[in-house]
Amino acid sequence: MDLERVDTVLLIHLCDLLVEPTAPSPIRRLSARANHFTVRDLTINLDSPSTKIVDDDGLIVEEIATHRGDCPSVAYRLSYKGVAVVFSGDMDASALPTLMQLAKNADLGIFNCSVLDRLESPSQLYDLHTPPRKIGQAAGTAA
Repeated sequence: MDLERVDTVLLIHLCDLLVEPTAPSPIRRLSARANHFTVRDLTINLDSPSTKIVDDDGLIVEEIATHRGDCPSVAYRLSYKGVAVVFSGDMDASALPTLMQLAKNADLGIFNCSVLDRLESPSQLYDLHTPPRKIGQAAGTAA
């Protein structure tokens, strides 16, 4: 992929960038090449409504705050020609109602799942991530 043609980068959360701010990152390399790069703060308040961040030639991108422990995270809804896809990255279970608000009547939901339903992952990961069963139950309410 030619990164010169990329005009939008959607971040789902910042923890990896915050852990080692001096580490090389594709975002930094991309912004160094771009002639114009607009930076927006991630929405972090779970009580915030969704926000339209792109409206370009029929493509609409909305964002809504999710939550990942003490790290801000965001989910997105991309709509084009009557089809809607919702994507979230890592998030804890406190953000499920907010995510399902964005996912209402979506054609496809893509939800990151970094832990198992059974407590086989280290316990601290369940403070930052939602198990698949909870995601599935919540997604059923958004249909």
